Formats: sequence, C-alpha cells, structure tokens
Amino acid sequence: GDISHQVKEEGMRGDELVLARAVNSIGDSVRAAVETSMKDERLKADLITNVSHDIKTPLTSIINYVDLLKRLMIWWRLPRFLPAISSFTGRKSIWWSF
Repeated sequence: GDISHQVKEEGMRGDELVLARAVNSIGDSVRAAVETSMKDERLKADLITNVSHDIKTPLTSIINYVDLLKRLMIWWRLPRFLPAISSFTGRKSIWWSF
C-alpha cells in the first residue's frame, strides 16, 4: 500500500484524535524502516560490487601473466613455479603440452 498516507487529524477530538495520531506514528515508523532497509540494501550491493572487483583485478593480472609466460615459452626457466602458479589460478593451457 501507500506507506506515505496520513490520517487527517483535522476535526477529530478525543479517542479519534489519539487513534489517528497513533496510526500516523506507526506509518512514520514503517516509512523510516523501509527507507533504512533500502539504504542498507544499496550499501550491501555496493560493497559486494567493490569487493568482487578488488578480488577479480589482481587474480586477472596473475592469470594474464601466467598465460604470457606460457606463450613466451619461458616455462623451462621456471619448471617448479609456473605449474604451481598456473594450478593456483585454476587455468589449464595447451602450452604445457610442448
């Protein structure tokens, strides 16, 4: 429903006025809770996006350097390290067959 709707208090007295104010107060609380929840969701999405980017960027660099080393056929100088680095990145390459 429309969480911005307010009960009009004009012309009310006694218990009706108390009830109208209570309903409006509940509406204000719900509205504030929804706004806070939406803000929290946006912050969470931004955090996930930023963390994902921060993790992918160095890993992509490592993968690219390993592939470059394989393509340049330098692997014979680093026989112990290149397979370990390559297996760390989870990438397989046809260059290991040479």
